[in-house]
Amino acid sequence: MKSINNCGNRVKHIRESALFLLYGAALGPIAAYAQDTSAIATAPEQRPSESNGEIIVTAQRQSQIARDVPLSISAQTGEQLQKAGATDTRDLTALTPGLKMDRVGAFSIPAIRGVTTQLTTAGVDVNVATYLDDVYQPSQLTGTLDLPDVERIEVLKGPQGTLFGRNATGGAIRVFTRSPSYTTTGKFVASYGSFNEAIAKGFVSAPIVADKLAASVAGYYRRSDGYNHDLLNDGARVGGDESWLVRGKLRFDPTDRISFLATGFASYRKDGSTNRGLPLNGNTQYAQDPTVVIPTRPYDTAMNLASNVVRQHGFSLKGTVDLDAVTLTSITAYQKSTSFSRIDGDYSYTPDDTGAQYRSHSTDRSFSQELTLSSMHGHLIDYSVGIFYYNAYGQFDPLGITLSSTTSFAIYGRQDTKAYAAFGEVYLNPTDRLQLIGGLRYSDEKRTYTSALGALGGAAPSLVPTGEKSFSNVTPRVAVKYKVADKTNVYFTYSQGFKSGSFNTSNPGDSTYVDPEKIYAYEVGIKSKPTSWLDFSLAAFYYDYKDIQVNAYAFVNGIPVAVVQNAAAAHNKGIDAEAVLTPISGLTVRTGLSILSAKFSSFPNGSITIPITDGDGVATGGNFTTVANLAGKHEVRAPNWTLNISADYETEFAGGKLNLSGQLYHSDRFYFDNNNRILQPAYTTLGARIAWSPDDSGMTLAVFGKNLTNKATIQGAFITAFADGVSYAPPRTFGAEFSYAF
Repeated sequence: MKSINNCGNRVKHIRESALFLLYGAALGPIAAYAQDTSAIATAPEQRPSESNGEIIVTAQRQSQIARDVPLSISAQTGEQLQKAGATDTRDLTALTPGLKMDRVGAFSIPAIRGVTTQLTTAGVDVNVATYLDDVYQPSQLTGTLDLPDVERIEVLKGPQGTLFGRNATGGAIRVFTRSPSYTTTGKFVASYGSFNEAIAKGFVSAPIVADKLAASVAGYYRRSDGYNHDLLNDGARVGGDESWLVRGKLRFDPTDRISFLATGFASYRKDGSTNRGLPLNGNTQYAQDPTVVIPTRPYDTAMNLASNVVRQHGFSLKGTVDLDAVTLTSITAYQKSTSFSRIDGDYSYTPDDTGAQYRSHSTDRSFSQELTLSSMHGHLIDYSVGIFYYNAYGQFDPLGITLSSTTSFAIYGRQDTKAYAAFGEVYLNPTDRLQLIGGLRYSDEKRTYTSALGALGGAAPSLVPTGEKSFSNVTPRVAVKYKVADKTNVYFTYSQGFKSGSFNTSNPGDSTYVDPEKIYAYEVGIKSKPTSWLDFSLAAFYYDYKDIQVNAYAFVNGIPVAVVQNAAAAHNKGIDAEAVLTPISGLTVRTGLSILSAKFSSFPNGSITIPITDGDGVATGGNFTTVANLAGKHEVRAPNWTLNISADYETEFAGGKLNLSGQLYHSDRFYFDNNNRILQPAYTTLGARIAWSPDDSGMTLAVFGKNLTNKATIQGAFITAFADGVSYAPPRTFGAEFSYAF
């Protein structure tokens, strides 16, 4: 009977989603569109970011104009990002409908269409995959990427389980940096702004052997005094940032059919703002203690300790062989990240230094190897097939917790992962208007968990085998694309996503695990360029989201720590729309709209925190944990709607070019917890930039402002038994910039 009911529910969901998607598609006009849909067959290192003003993407592992790909893509070139004032991937929120980028301590947490993670436990993966130059970035420590030499960024929405793997449940963020060229080229940028923020970044490339060997180097450095007010030091600025990055690339083309690209990098980031904040609404365990300093206003802070340092390094080797009918590509990569994080769990200052304190040392290391074979020449049948191997670990070494002078301990936990996958997609082109796509990926992985509990500051104990579990899954993709007129494509896509199961690394000795997340996604869309001055896309989607991995709480030595549990199910549905308008010469307007409903449809035993109250119901400070039925609650980081508008105008002025640009972003309210208790109200931000480039000089002078509405917005929340801790994104800032390109 249960299987019959499940089958009936599945049919019901399919029927509901089909009706919803058809309704969404009906909102878009059908106009004319003409474009050769064949792949742009050049080596990846030689592919342009744009062709005749069209952004080129590789979302299907072939170079295509974004409009020809039957899935939702938001793409930005490096030039567009610079004009928008984007300095790292966190700035993508205001430029991409349906995307949010938050920070919790050292961790970067993306959300696409409401699909996100709440988990920052060592060894637990995010469910929006990030790729840097086609290399998977497994650690949440690596999710914030500085952009000194970015070529373009692609945000692929919806599960990408066929081509991009087990943890692309909600989508993929793909960052591409510039590669060496056989002509000497470079660019340097320096800026100075509010809070003594100084940024210097640059890129230079030069040939070593003509048409055979070339090298490039990119660098980035940033520092600031911080924008938080330290109540312990008469409101002095605190929480300064400092980061640097060095990336080198070597390109070798022994023949016109064989190409190699070697990349190595090292980076450092000290982010003083993400671990500094305040207890929202004064909710801290010391709320009734008159000796404790408790901040109450955004940007005020008073903490016993708060620091956050991340170090990373790695290398990759990419080889491409053109065999006429097919292209063989190999990508080998190694990466290691370490984080040292210190934070007051009560988000207040205790004179006797006995508040709740977390001291985390975590390490992530990964090795991956991928081989793909692609035939993308616009034939009747094209294909892309590949295999993938992944070996990694994530560990707490340790996570130290102190509650008082007599209560402290150290959690040691490590998850080792070995994963294998085989994947492929077939592209059938029966006519010049119709394309049918079928894809499949088989993923198999084994996780091994070892753990121990030790004394804080003592010798590290030997890790004890705690749990072992294998997970496997098949994720299909089916798509139909049809050119209804010369410059209009419509499409339908069904795809599945899979995020691996996991152990609770923060609960030593616990051998229980959570099941993998799964998404069944339906999307219908239209992409069109009806006139020379308008290019737009519209997509409607429906997700059936199962076994969502969310935060819960378990007690270690009597203290609650965050662990992982499965929520039963959710339904995410909505509409994404984007348009690029060029109504007059020199003016480009880009706009995006996201409408989203993302709610738990079943979650009977959700773990939540509730403020502690006295007998009269008055909050006394701190939280207790309990369970509740959370069906109908909003998923975290899922605003009902967002709007982004940017405008860029360029004209001749005073012997050069004058560029005026502005960006407006509005977000509806959203939540940081499953119980919808920690709220970010609706807000609007505005940015602007004025730049002048003297003719034939290579120089550009600019002034800019960010968050001109001076809106205080929460960038991340750390909710524990001790406090509702939140940190805020920067307030209004101004600055000036100089750049030189050759």
